[in-house]
Parts: sequence; structure tokens; C-alpha cells
Amino acid sequence: MRLTRSGLAALLAVLAMGQGTAAAQTASHETPPEGFVWYVLNTLNSADLDIEDPTNRPPLVTEIPQGVLEPMEVNDDGRADWLIRWPEAIAFCGTGGCRVSLYISDGDGFVRAFDRQALAFGISGVGAGRRVEATLHALECEDGSDPCRRAWVWDKQAGRLREHPPGAAPVAVIAVPAATDMEE
Repeated sequence: MRLTRSGLAALLAVLAMGQGTAAAQTASHETPPEGFVWYVLNTLNSADLDIEDPTNRPPLVTEIPQGVLEPMEVNDDGRADWLIRWPEAIAFCGTGGCRVSLYISDGDGFVRAFDRQALAFGISGVGAGRRVEATLHALECEDGSDPCRRAWVWDKQAGRLREHPPGAAPVAVIAVPAATDMEE
């Protein structure tokens, strides 16, 4: 189902008045950027669309369900990063687990750093030692026979997650100045 501009405007007005979901009112009191609110609601409403009979659908989702959109801190820049734990529904889950999306703050915008199905997902550690960890379907593993645990750390210079062995102590990515920037 497509949300019209007037419908979106009305929804955003309701959220702005503080009548939003518990997900928008997290412990850190972070309000999700309106683009994330629109994206999640649009995706949730589109998931059950029956193109043969658009009236054959569940009620329109107008509030983000609790626990679906949460602020996180992955890159330690003081701005909220956003985790989307899509609902456990056939549209978002399969033999590889359920879809998880992670957006990392980068300057004035966000980078989609993780967007895949995972059997388990978590963020561990603190500061530069923070790691994104996931258990993935066997098809995404080296031997392809058993699910595997993989981990990543945020690489600020590359602007993306960089794979890091799970269980190993994370190594901070440190920027080294170019020779022309060094004092002699």
C-alpha cells in the first residue's frame, strides 16, 4: 500500500505532537529522522500488498511497532545510528533468519551498513571496540554446512563496516596523516 503525501503529512504531524510509538520514545529519548519513519511505515504497509486485489490486506500500519526502529551507537560520533529489526513475518523472515537493517550516521546523513537476514544479531563492546555481530545462514559461511558467527567493526575512513573475527578483540581504525600533513 502506498502512503499519500497528505497521509504522510498527517502521520508526521501526529508523531510530532508526541503521540508516536514507544519506539520513537526510546530510553535515550531520540526521535527517529522522518525519513526512517516514512521508510519503515512504507515498507510495513507494502509487505502485504496483494497486487491482484489491493483491498485484500491487513489494516494500514500508522505507527511503528515497538522495538522495530531503535537508536544505537556504533561509530561513537555522538549521533544516533538507527537499527531496524523488521517484524518476524513471512515478508521479512526465511531460513536465513529475519531481516535486520543498520544505518550509521555519517556527516549530515546515514550509511546503510547492514541490511540482510540474520539468525541472530547484536552490537557488543564500547567506544572504538564496538562490534556488530550476526549469526548467518550456512550459505553465507565458508564451509556452507553450518550457520556461522561473523562480526564487523565500523571503519570511519572507508565509511563502512569492515569484517572482524568474532570473539577477537576489536582493533580501532586510526587515521594516519599523509606525509604532507606531518610537521618536519
